[in-house]
Amino acid sequence: MNRFVLSLLLLASLAGCLSNDPGAGDDGPVEGLSSPSSIPDLFTGLEPVASPKLNGSEGSFIDGTLLYLSGSDGLRILDITDPANATVLATDIEGTQGSSDVDVMHHPNGRTYAVLNVQGDGHVALLDVTDPADAIIVSETQLCAHAIGVVPNSTAVYVSWSLCHAIPPGNQMLNGDVEILDFADPANPTSRLFVFPPFVLMGLTPRPITATSCHEISFNWQLRRAYCAGITDTQIWDVSDPLAPVVVSVIDDPRVNIHHGAWDARNGTLLILGDEMAGVLAPTPMCSDEVEYPTSALWFYDISDLDNPTALGFYQIPYDALAASQEAGRPQYCSTHMGEVIDDNRFVIGWYTAGTAVVDFTDPAAATTLATWRASNSNVWEARYARGHIFLADTGRGLDILKFVTEA
Repeated sequence: MNRFVLSLLLLASLAGCLSNDPGAGDDGPVEGLSSPSSIPDLFTGLEPVASPKLNGSEGSFIDGTLLYLSGSDGLRILDITDPANATVLATDIEGTQGSSDVDVMHHPNGRTYAVLNVQGDGHVALLDVTDPADAIIVSETQLCAHAIGVVPNSTAVYVSWSLCHAIPPGNQMLNGDVEILDFADPANPTSRLFVFPPFVLMGLTPRPITATSCHEISFNWQLRRAYCAGITDTQIWDVSDPLAPVVVSVIDDPRVNIHHGAWDARNGTLLILGDEMAGVLAPTPMCSDEVEYPTSALWFYDISDLDNPTALGFYQIPYDALAASQEAGRPQYCSTHMGEVIDDNRFVIGWYTAGTAVVDFTDPAAATTLATWRASNSNVWEARYARGHIFLADTGRGLDILKFVTEA
């Protein structure tokens, strides 16, 4: 099946989210380095310390000691100061039902806002969450929003159409684009369209851009960069002016079927790309059958020279860690989804019905498994790391909080 057909299959996919992580320092966040790594050098696995009784969760965002969860029942906010005893501060906030992505903005006016796509791909909502117990919607737009991402240290929000603007059938899509919302005035956001150029010059070589929109965007604010995983390619943007990004590099690797997520590491010299092969409409469970690898894999690229990104290797979750299809008695979709870089050598990611994996990419050409964890009914949408724990947003289970096991 060619890539065009597979892209059409993704029209009905509601998987994915834009993300950026808060961090310390005057220059603002660096994606994936929200807190110093406190993973032990040696550990034997992962085990849950808490599973708050929440309904299904999809997108997640950690801001300091607060965890934000989106989901069909709406936005939930938890205090994770003590991860083993996480406290729910707000739940099922009015007007946030059907949300699959959430991000946080620290506004120059001193208020804290949550940004969500709500009612499926319906529209974008801005909530004042300065007092989580009194969260309230401040403004809404009617933009079709598959996923959203707040540009760090700004009032700009990148709204990914993904493929949702192809609904209803026949709706004409532009060559490639992302809507940019500016919440400088939270009650009255403005909007502008960022249309992808047909190509980007990399050195003296023009490289075509084929993406119709981003599926997920991550940020490295210290380098003033954004990474757009655009289904058919991945782009690197200069976001020195958040309202006017510039495409500076593109990766179009034919071995990657769907560019679903992208995260940088090692001060922007390494890029990790997640392939959600064939989307959630895949006719077979891509990593719970005996198939030839790579299928839905993590790919590692040297991006120290933006004119010449170089593939280094891939990582596939071990087959012996998967049993969801056998337990359910029917095929269960299994693929890379959302995660984050923990430190210069480690990454955690949700893998749908395979649960989650902690990956060591000390050698990107031969990344290895540090640990996997999966409940019998796992369907992990996103994995986050903070405060020495891993937080799993699960579409069925709600939330699992894991710790590292150090004893033999």
